[in-house]
Amino acid sequence: MKIENVGPFGATALALFDSKFDVLKVFDTQFANPYRNTVLVPKIEAASEVVMTSGLLQEDMGYTKDRNAFMDACVNPLNELRYDVIQCRKHNDITDNLASFNISQVIKSITHHQIKSFQTNFEILIARVNLTGNKAALITQGFTQAKIDALVANHDAAVEIQKNKFNLERSITDLSWEDQLIVKACIDEVQNVLNGLQGYAKSIGDKKLQKAATYDAILKSVQPTPPPTPRNRNIDKGSSIVIFTDFAAKNILQLELLKDAKVCIYRSETKTGSPVDSLDLVYKHLWEGKLKNIPGTGRYIKAYNASTDKKALISVFKIVVKNLK
Repeated sequence: MKIENVGPFGATALALFDSKFDVLKVFDTQFANPYRNTVLVPKIEAASEVVMTSGLLQEDMGYTKDRNAFMDACVNPLNELRYDVIQCRKHNDITDNLASFNISQVIKSITHHQIKSFQTNFEILIARVNLTGNKAALITQGFTQAKIDALVANHDAAVEIQKNKFNLERSITDLSWEDQLIVKACIDEVQNVLNGLQGYAKSIGDKKLQKAATYDAILKSVQPTPPPTPRNRNIDKGSSIVIFTDFAAKNILQLELLKDAKVCIYRSETKTGSPVDSLDLVYKHLWEGKLKNIPGTGRYIKAYNASTDKKALISVFKIVVKNLK
């Protein structure tokens, strides 16, 4: 468990305990008063105090504030960049589509201050900006080299601060041995409560409580799921790979050919075999589309490297389109 999750982990478990206290104390008398205030709460508070007094929280908050400030400073230049890209496309000075610059994804990561997503999406953006034709057009439009450098400087400063963060994202094992014992005592006591809740839930067939009263469920509720990022896939020469199986028609697929090889995408009824009808990917140009935009039929979306002398590398990203309620 990460240090930053110790306090919320204990607090969430305590809330679940309180909600089931009246029935739990009858099921197992060890949980009757004064267990809550003399055993469970003191251990949760002691573990939380370890994190606080170690200075990690205060140090991290200061770094986080500075990091976020550098991220926020990128928003206005990014909006200006968006406008300039649109203008350049209008004049046919840039042929890449607006989505390929990834501006919206960068701004979204800034809004939520998600540094990993910010870094990943910014790398895609700046690579697109620095393409020779794009860069020349943008500078002519008014997004000068100085503005590009300032944007990169703010990004680099935010990333550098993240590296220097004292980091509540460290493991509990980074604490002293004495402090580890305090935190372990808290986690063990929480597990004791969860075991009691599990026993009660099973005795009455309460599957919802069984699912909620687990270490993983409690931790998941306090530990945010990292944002999805593109992943790179290698393709051997003269070979194909399955990118997705049963890809939902409403979702959006983004692909980018990262090595200069001859790669095409297509749909297939089987995992094996060569493409009959396909769509070629263009080197360093982002392709974006839905299932209906991919030639062929079948449940498998595949990529084929027709090159006989080199391996291929593609970036794969799925945008999940949620249903409107």
